[in-house]
Amino acid sequence: MTPPDHDREEAALINLARAEQAAARRPGDFRLRAEVVRAMLDLAEVQPQFATRDGTPAIEHALALAQELYDEQEGAAPYAEVYVDALVQAGSAAQSAGDSIAIERFRRAIHVLQRLVDLDPKDIGLQSKLGTCHGYLAIALDDSGQSDEAFDHYRVSLALSDQIAKAHPTDSRAQNNLALAHNAIGHHYGETEQLTDSIAHHEKSLAFNRMLVERQPQESYWAYCLATDHENLCDAHARGGFLEPALDHARHALELRQRICEPADTPADWLAQLADSHRDIAELSQEQGLRTDAIEHFRAALSIFEGLLQEFQDDEEFLFRTADSHLVLGYALESQQQYEESLTCYRRALRLDEQLSRRQPEESRWHANAAHCHLCASLVLLALGRRDQSREHADRGIAILDEQVRRNPDSTALRTDLATFHSELANALTMHGERGAALNHFEVGLEIDRQLVRRDSKAKLPLANLATTLDSMSALHEQAGDLERAIEFSRQAVSAEETLVKLDPESTEYQGRVIQALMHYASNLREFGDTDKAMETMQRSRRLARRLKRLVPRDEFVAGLAAQVQRGLGLVYRDLREHTAAEQAFLDAAHRLAEIRQESKNPDAWCGPEAETYEYLAELLVSLGRGHEALDAVTQALQGRKRAATLAARDPLVQRDLAGCHELAAEAAEAVADLDRASEHRRAAAQIYEEFGEDP
Repeated sequence: MTPPDHDREEAALINLARAEQAAARRPGDFRLRAEVVRAMLDLAEVQPQFATRDGTPAIEHALALAQELYDEQEGAAPYAEVYVDALVQAGSAAQSAGDSIAIERFRRAIHVLQRLVDLDPKDIGLQSKLGTCHGYLAIALDDSGQSDEAFDHYRVSLALSDQIAKAHPTDSRAQNNLALAHNAIGHHYGETEQLTDSIAHHEKSLAFNRMLVERQPQESYWAYCLATDHENLCDAHARGGFLEPALDHARHALELRQRICEPADTPADWLAQLADSHRDIAELSQEQGLRTDAIEHFRAALSIFEGLLQEFQDDEEFLFRTADSHLVLGYALESQQQYEESLTCYRRALRLDEQLSRRQPEESRWHANAAHCHLCASLVLLALGRRDQSREHADRGIAILDEQVRRNPDSTALRTDLATFHSELANALTMHGERGAALNHFEVGLEIDRQLVRRDSKAKLPLANLATTLDSMSALHEQAGDLERAIEFSRQAVSAEETLVKLDPESTEYQGRVIQALMHYASNLREFGDTDKAMETMQRSRRLARRLKRLVPRDEFVAGLAAQVQRGLGLVYRDLREHTAAEQAFLDAAHRLAEIRQESKNPDAWCGPEAETYEYLAELLVSLGRGHEALDAVTQALQGRKRAATLAARDPLVQRDLAGCHELAAEAAEAVADLDRASEHRRAAAQIYEEFGEDP
């Protein structure tokens, strides 16, 4: 949404009044009537909400006048072009509103234009308009799910644009139209996950727009189009998992956006796109572990939206975008344990969302956003140990969602939000030792998840959420020592994950989720003493992991998953007293995880899994009386635990993991009679427990 340009709106109103007065003086002059249509189209462009005295939207009134003129003049060329312009603009307005009549209007515009082109095939302007109309129709068809027919029109648009550009190589507009045609078909390929083809067309668009920038560096529109090309390539590379080239394109886009936004009269929507460029870099930096860079760019995006909101205080889009910018900055700060500053961000986002809720009390998404801010604040306050304030925010967020569900009983999205709220709160309460409260929230969330699955058994999101909640409840009961219930919930989680794979057998994500659920199920069986069934489950998990790794051999997550399956097998071998097999499994898993960490763009993510594997190996070696080897293994584990503890200095779980590793190191040192070293590790563990508490 672009804030209204009052100067342009006033000028458009004056032009329309003058055109209407001239046409009224000479009612038989069709040329003057055409000027009225064009003046009304201009007004509709700068102020889409403008309506005539009888309440008819300006764009619809302009279309009616244009059609009347076209019919009276029996399709004469000058009036046919006016009619086409009205059809295209009215079609675009209908498409923005989600009205399927847009397709009919674009088809009609193509029909009229094709007749004009047949009469004058050398008219470059008409051919260009025809290519553009095919592009508009293709996008509308894509939006309505008619992708096959859409592709045909994309190809026609591209062929026409290519023909015109080759015939007029010095015509900048023709070259840009060809770039836009490549851009559109690139989007089409991207929507169907044909990323290689998508990238190829976006790169062609980029080449044409780069040429235009070099040819006319003073023309900011070409730089704008080139920035858009870089953003499209950023998105396509990121979706394909190629984060480095994605970040490179995001940086190029930012550089161009900054250049074109230097003038003081830069349009508000261009400034908003500059903020989006900062956010693209922030999110990609975060994915690659560049946390300081991420926070810097999140702050830059927020600063731009705060400036826009100060200028356009009543603009709902900028209110929302500013609130959202506070929220994502809060996420980034929270991930760095900067809890007080993240809490400030969440509360500022909450105030803006509440402002939107008061303005549009019937708009449920503003209320849902406010509820989410309450959840974020509640979780941070819980981490800060301010339990009463945390509970207050949680209660307010749940009350908001309960009320919205009551008002909108058919809304799946609101019920999903409510279930997610309960589940995320339950996970946090579990982490902080409040198992009773956590269980209550899990049970509420689980019932909502089951209701949603019963509503639509083929909907993947509710089923995925149900599986996650079941797995979390299994973990909670496992911690409480109720292994029978833990096993039952874990078994149900596996079943839900398997159903997901049946719904989408090509999804590597869902296949990975099944493997993880099986590992958790095997762990519960092992703790319960059913090692035979645990081994059977782990072997099945290994088969699935190997198959998945063959499908995506370079996927870091899948490689890590396979290594953790190997570690899980080691635990079962250990419980079966097959010590040699257990040791080999732990070593294999540790070496694989070390390789992944060394090759990863985000190596810190693998410190924990690698350290845990060395801990299991050290425990085994201590039990076998091989203390020196155990010390070597636990030294490897300590490196990873210390690194993770440095990155998460205020996270009690991470800190307690480090304390546990120190205790294991003390046991290994005692096994070789190195009592001074053992005492040193015991003191280190005690200091951590004193600050962060023992494992609840």
